[in-house]
Amino acid sequence: MKFPRRLPHFRSLKFAPFALISLFLFSNLTGLLFSRAMAPVVIASPDNKLRIPADIPTSGDAELDKIIYEAGEREGVDPNDVILSPEVAKRRGMTSTVCFPHGNLAPHGSVIKSTAIDPSVVGTDGVYQMTGPAKVFTSEASAIQAIKAGKISAGDIIVLASRGPMGSGMEETFQLTGALRYLPFGKHVALITDARFSGVSTGACIGHVSPEALAGGPIGKIRDGDMIEIVVDRQKLEGAVNLVGEAGAIASADEGSRILLKRDPRPDLAPDPSLPTDTRLWAALQAVSGGPWGGAVYDCEAILKVIAAGQRALGLDLSKPD
Repeated sequence: MKFPRRLPHFRSLKFAPFALISLFLFSNLTGLLFSRAMAPVVIASPDNKLRIPADIPTSGDAELDKIIYEAGEREGVDPNDVILSPEVAKRRGMTSTVCFPHGNLAPHGSVIKSTAIDPSVVGTDGVYQMTGPAKVFTSEASAIQAIKAGKISAGDIIVLASRGPMGSGMEETFQLTGALRYLPFGKHVALITDARFSGVSTGACIGHVSPEALAGGPIGKIRDGDMIEIVVDRQKLEGAVNLVGEAGAIASADEGSRILLKRDPRPDLAPDPSLPTDTRLWAALQAVSGGPWGGAVYDCEAILKVIAAGQRALGLDLSKPD
């Protein structure tokens, strides 16, 4: 996924005539838009000019264009100073926010908010690099316990597996990222997980790793002491997350791939016992549709084919009464 580098801050997508773009002009303005327009949005067109149609309904009597311009004037903020084209954003030293690392631990992809990595651990070339030993956990609570017990050190890479859709319903791991944020050495610890993050999370946190552990993904084969390499280029918006060795010895990504092929999934991987039925169904439909990335939008035809194949395999004939 290389499209983020082409997206500016607060700008519409090229392939849509109009797109809703989050507007963070000012906290007061954002709050006003939430209360009056039900969402802090403006509409921008592909030519980078601000477009606010006058007929968008709001919860009050005023129309959206009047709300935005009047609030912007009152706050002394020009929306056109916030919605920037790629050229203007680049001149101001801005880059797009997210990067999608791949590698032998995330063959179907992952995501990291690359601009949230502490600048002091990023090279002058804009590249973040870290190689360290894995500390593996299958629940956020156990990872938090390890932090409190002093079992996590600078240079470690926390691996939180079995927290994806099938494991926990894609839980948010803010407690863990929040704890790392306030540790004196937290910026020197990375996190890899098949779960998701809060929008306020910071640091080298790679989430949505796919395939997830319970779908047979490589993240479910990582052991304590495995050596993991993370590379994130914040300028090119490219990244990689790879197993590069085991038992503390560094080899290469190719060797890491060979190690993973020989391994079985960890025996301690299991879905939460209290996972709701509707969550389990959602995870199953998403898995059949292509996993956390490809299945974000259900593939109805693929789902129906799997159901039909399952019926045939089980010898079910639903046309006959029990």
